[in-house]
Amino acid sequence: MPADVLLLGSYGLAGRAILDALLARGLSVVAAGRRIGPLREAVAGAVHSRGRGPEPSVSAMAIDAARPEDVAAGLARCRVVVNAVGPYLLYGRRIADQARSAGVHYLDIASEDEHRRRLAASGHGRPAGRTSVVGTGWGLYPGVSGLAADHLLRQVERPRSVEVWLAMGANPAGGGTAQTLTGILEMAHPLREMRGGRWRRVVPGTTVTRMMPAPFGAQSVMVWPQLEVPVLAGRYDLRDARSGISAHGQTVPRWYHAAVVRLLRPDLMAWSRRLLQRIAHASASTTTSDPTPTAADAGSGARDGEGGPQGAVVQVRIRGRHETRDGWIRSDDTERATAVLPALAAEMLLRGTVPGSDRGRSVVTPLEVLSLTDILPALRAAGVDLGGDLPGGDERRE
Repeated sequence: MPADVLLLGSYGLAGRAILDALLARGLSVVAAGRRIGPLREAVAGAVHSRGRGPEPSVSAMAIDAARPEDVAAGLARCRVVVNAVGPYLLYGRRIADQARSAGVHYLDIASEDEHRRRLAASGHGRPAGRTSVVGTGWGLYPGVSGLAADHLLRQVERPRSVEVWLAMGANPAGGGTAQTLTGILEMAHPLREMRGGRWRRVVPGTTVTRMMPAPFGAQSVMVWPQLEVPVLAGRYDLRDARSGISAHGQTVPRWYHAAVVRLLRPDLMAWSRRLLQRIAHASASTTTSDPTPTAADAGSGARDGEGGPQGAVVQVRIRGRHETRDGWIRSDDTERATAVLPALAAEMLLRGTVPGSDRGRSVVTPLEVLSLTDILPALRAAGVDLGGDLPGGDERRE
């Protein structure tokens, strides 16, 4: 009998938290990763964290996401696959294609809009013998952040703009290699934001100053588009739609970095990818903060460096012609907050209760099938706080 969920990337920063969240919901899991040693350690840790309750149903399986035959073997053992392996521009579309062909639901925690566009171009959602859902952006940022923005947009008559900003604690030394490489690979593609009713190119290195809620305060934020902002801009016909990530403690990229990446063509040439992977690994091993402008998933569960702010804060601001709405999302445990949506969505897919998932959409993000109020109990259980004009919030602007 197949397991409920195959979790790719089970011993990564986000993967461990997602594994815990899936088991907490009583789901059976095949925990997968490239190296069997860290994988067994992650499984043992997840079992131990369940305490004296019923023995969780979890097994370990060595899978290299770069090998299609490994992924196919894993998909044969599950009903839903949660992909926590970045960068999604390398393997995301191919794994999603394999899942759909196998009749397996697919979820990931990607932030890259180029990845969302690629999934849509693959024609997911066409009628098949076994209908499966392809979902992307099911994390904290993007994911919960987009649902918060959508909630505030519905409160404003004739909204004109949305801003979604993330500040988070630094990765531990040696962590965040996939996040670093994600940012590098994204620079090989046009980065766009909505300004003045037109899509405009974002020059890597563009920063703005924003006052973020405690404990982060004033931050220099890198403007860096993520996948839910274009969805919101189209849904509400917005004139401005921006997102970005705190640049505090990070090396800010410049326009010429993007030019070099485009010349190297890592999306097409394997030797170039290997070179950039070595650079990303070396960078992650020598700094306690992520040196690129991506939360390929705040999403991917950045941990906090010593001496810096802990956790993560997402700030959302909506402007209309005559009013403004502000809200924030705060968690002391970024990984745990990131795990809320993928675990919830996996359970809903297994029960056949994902709203609107039968409408033939090519790609499903949380914005298409959920509202913020749908996930409030799960957020509170994970220790995620909401503030400002969001449900359960107050008027403090900390």
